[in-house]
Order: sequence, then structure tokens, then C-alpha cells
Amino acid sequence: MTLSKQLYIIISFIFFMIFTGNFIISVNNFKEYLQVESTTKSQDTATSLGMSLKSLISDKTDSEIELTIKAIGNSGFYKEIRLEDVEFNFTKQELLKKAKLNSSYKVKEISIDKKDGEILTSQDDLQLEKELEELEGEISSDTNSVPVVYSFIPSKTFPNNKKLTINFTAYNEKKSIASKIDMQIDKVLVKVSREEKFEAVPQWFINTISMKMTETKSEISNGWKTQAIIYVSANAGEAYAKLYEQVKNAIVYAIISFIISIIILFFFLELILKPLKSIDSLAKSISKGDFKIIKNIPWTLELKNVSLSMNDMSNKIKDMINKLNTNLEKITAELSKDDLTGLQQDQTFQTDMKQMFIKKSSGYIFSIKIDNLADFSKDNECEVVNKFIKEFANILEYSDNNDINAYRFYGSFFALIVKKEDIKDIEQITKNLKILFDKLAIKYNIASVAHIGVAPFNKISTTIDILKHANEAYEMAKQIGPNESYIIDKNDLSRD
Repeated sequence: MTLSKQLYIIISFIFFMIFTGNFIISVNNFKEYLQVESTTKSQDTATSLGMSLKSLISDKTDSEIELTIKAIGNSGFYKEIRLEDVEFNFTKQELLKKAKLNSSYKVKEISIDKKDGEILTSQDDLQLEKELEELEGEISSDTNSVPVVYSFIPSKTFPNNKKLTINFTAYNEKKSIASKIDMQIDKVLVKVSREEKFEAVPQWFINTISMKMTETKSEISNGWKTQAIIYVSANAGEAYAKLYEQVKNAIVYAIISFIISIIILFFFLELILKPLKSIDSLAKSISKGDFKIIKNIPWTLELKNVSLSMNDMSNKIKDMINKLNTNLEKITAELSKDDLTGLQQDQTFQTDMKQMFIKKSSGYIFSIKIDNLADFSKDNECEVVNKFIKEFANILEYSDNNDINAYRFYGSFFALIVKKEDIKDIEQITKNLKILFDKLAIKYNIASVAHIGVAPFNKISTTIDILKHANEAYEMAKQIGPNESYIIDKNDLSRD
């Protein structure tokens, strides 16, 4: 990737990060502003409604209360306006009516399950109100003439909208009746709600950005006591529409700014990076192993220093690579040789065999194994064993002829590649090896040193098959006698 492309990517990434940060901050700030504005407007509406309904709340069934709330709710800004009673109240007459008893009965012993909550009467509140009026010098009416109102105070575990079971005794002069009724607990007096509509806002935008419209409330009091609570929650549709419009404008502005910035950057980089083409060409030449230098040095100070440094680096790398190649050749040659004998190892044998197949050479493969090396190692010290193996390896390298290469696979296994076609030459080599093996056996007082199996190189075969034939010949040599050899004839191999 060129430097200009990298700069384009880096600058684009920086621009994207800056835009993303500003975009997120802008959206969050505008979202919070819309939420605060909606909450403030809802709170103002709740307070205004509370002041308007204060004079009407003494009669909670007054139809004007519902008309006032609906007039505000139909404006469309609000999701829900709800007027709730502070407590759930009922009278004895309501109990008798619910139990389908006439007004001749009286009520006593009202009770509910303690788990649901408790029942309070209005007598205590009336008494307190009377005392306050007397302290203010007002003449209060007789509290006994006011009907008793019962208030249900639910427990924390009492679910909303559950029916409350009330037990009481209805009696008159003739009889007494134990009654039980279920009353629906619903403190909502008036409720006006509108469906939230997001026609101009896509659903993915709503799912991505969450806006929480806090429900506000205002208490409505009649004197010193709270009678009801008005709840107001804003409709999020209008806020989402404003936010979506703001986001679209921000994205369009960012895209236009980005395009203009890239155009300016393109002309600027083309002017600045023009001298770098020669440096780029030199870098490519160095990567290909062609160590040139920059002849036309640019006049810009920074680029001039880079060009001179590149020239110096090219010369130094050239010298360094030459030294490394020389050392690598030496190390490779050392690693491919056996540490003890100095002979080439199996991987070199495989490589040489591949070359013979490629060049379609002729020759013979010798499979040689030292006899009973394990027993010899048990009976002699390590130094003696190592000396014996070295002398054995020297025998395999007895000839300076380049047509003979010796290899040590592992342990007691050795091999020769002899690039000679005449069978008489091969027979003479095996005879010479037998003579030398016999001398080595006398020197170390052993019966036999090694046996030799010889197989001809087959141009249309494989290395594995040729070694297999050589090993078979080795097994035949073991049956002939000590230090003997066996050569597989080419004609026999062809017939096979």
C-alpha cells in the first residue's frame, strides 16, 4: 500500500473518529435537551392542571374535571394524563348497595384480610378538622351529621387493580346478616391517553436511540389534605421526530465536509509526495535484490536526507546479504553432515537422488550396515566405538573420485551413490571395500565389519523402491559370508 493511501486511510480514520465523537456528543446533548424540555413542559402542565382542578376536586365525580383534562390531552403533545385519587374510599351505603341490601340496615364490624392492608375511617380526620377550625375561631358543623367514609390503605404486597374482599355485618331491629363483597380497587378518576406515532421516524432509529420521557405529577389539595394527584407523561413521537431531523442534518454536513477534505488532501499529497516516487522505486528494487541508488536527490531537506539514507542503506544491505549468503552456505554444509563421521546425512541423500531422477543419471546405490554395532558398543568404551565408526566412514570415502558419494543415515546404516554404469567398476569397488573391511575386522578383533547390498539406479522407479532392492541385496550378502556383497543385475531387475 502506498504512502498516500495510508495517509488517506489515517486521515479518514481520524476524521471518522472526530465526527463520531462529536456526533455522539451532539445527539446525546440534543436528546437530553428534548427530554428535559418534555419533562419541564409536562411538569408545567401538571402544575397548571392541578391549580385548575383544585376548585373542582371536592366533588370527584364532577364532569367538568374530565372535560378539563380532555381539553389538554387532545393537544397531541401528551402521551397520557391521569387523575388518581389519593386513597380508595367507600361508605356504608355503598357496602349495602353492593350487598343488595336496602337502606333499613345498618353496618358494623367492617374488616378485611390483614395481608391486603387496613381500613381507616374519616372520623379522625373530621375531628382534627374541627379542632383546627375552633383554633381559627370558626364555628364548625356537627361532625356526627357527616356520613362516615372508610378509606382503604393497601399493603406493599397488594397488587394493583385487585378486587378487595370486605367482611361486614348488616343488621336491623329484626335480624343480623354476615355479608362479604368484592370491590374493585381502582384509584383512577380520569384517564386520557394517546397512541405514540413515529410516522416520520424509522423503527431502527427508535431501537438504536432510547428516549425516556419521565412521568411528572402534581398534588391537588383541598385545604390541608391532598385529595388527588394529576400525572402527566409526554408523547415521545414529537421528540423523536426532532432528534431524527437533527441526526440527518449532522450526517449530511459530515459527508460534505469529508468529501471537501479528501479533495483538498488529494492535491496536497500529490504535490508533497511526488519526490517519493524515486524512493519507492529504490525500495522495490532493493526488495527484488537489485541494489541501486537514487541519482536525482530532491531539494527538500527531509526528502533529501531520506534519499541519502536509502542510498547508504542499499549499499550496506548489499554487503550484508553477500556476507549472510556466504555464512549460510557454510552453516548449511555443516548442518547437513554427520557430527561424528563428517559424512552427508539422509536429507542430502534424498536431494541427490532427486537430482539423479531429474537429470536421468545412471549408477548404483549401495546399502551398507555395520554388523552387530550394538554388541560392539557394549564390549568397548565410547572412545573406541567412535574411533571404529570414523575409520569405517573413512573407508567409504577412500576414493577421491567425484562419482562416489557416501552418506550416514543413522546409527549403523550407511549408503553410497556411485555414478558408474559399468558393472565391472561396481564389482571392483565392492572387492576393494571387502579388503578394507577385512583389515578393519582384524584390527578390532571382530568376525565381520559390514555387508554390502548393491542395486542399480532405475530412472522410472522411486528412491524408496531402489533402497528396498538395495536392502534385499544386503540380506543376500549376509548369507554369503563376512564382509561380502551382493549386486542385483540390471537384467534381473528388469525381468522382475
